[in-house]
Amino acid sequence: MSDETKKKKKVAWGAVGWGAVGLLALTRAFWKSNRALIRDGYVVTCAGSKDCATAMVVDATEDAQAIYSPVSGSVVAADDKQITIVPNNEAAVLQFAAVDWHVQVTAGQRVTSGQQIALSRRVAFSVSRLNQDGSLTPYEPASWLAVHGLRVSAKFKFSSRPDEQWCEKGRKLIVPVRVAECGMTIPSPSGYALLPVNVEMR
Repeated sequence: MSDETKKKKKVAWGAVGWGAVGLLALTRAFWKSNRALIRDGYVVTCAGSKDCATAMVVDATEDAQAIYSPVSGSVVAADDKQITIVPNNEAAVLQFAAVDWHVQVTAGQRVTSGQQIALSRRVAFSVSRLNQDGSLTPYEPASWLAVHGLRVSAKFKFSSRPDEQWCEKGRKLIVPVRVAECGMTIPSPSGYALLPVNVEMR
């Protein structure tokens, strides 16, 4: 076999290898398990609904369901009442609060996006922007999930419930003005979502 033939074979295998890496990255971008807050659940209370609470309350459809970290980051607090995660690539703080749940992470642990962090029948989820002065500005949590290409429930819901909340509308959210009156803001659109997202306040 000539040197030129060997060189062509080496180049061909290199192209195949890099092509496979590219395909794997593309597949991972478009298909990622657990791109949600809970495995199977629904919203019972949107943020701003009661006493200007900044958390969105989600109930499991039945039994205790897996709660997922929507981001890769660091667990800065974890106990029997609350889990706090700081993302790797965003100045934000994510908080999960519950009672009588099974926490599966510890403070100081690093987590990946989609990793199961707890089991619970109910979780209150809130997100805040971390400002340069160290203060926190609460985001409306459903809109934060939407612009990051995430859903409330990993289990796809084919039909709407009669009591479906406005914050369960996925990629098309109309956020009530009362949310802003409660001191919350909606995040700017980002490149996280693979499909078009429309989040507006009115």
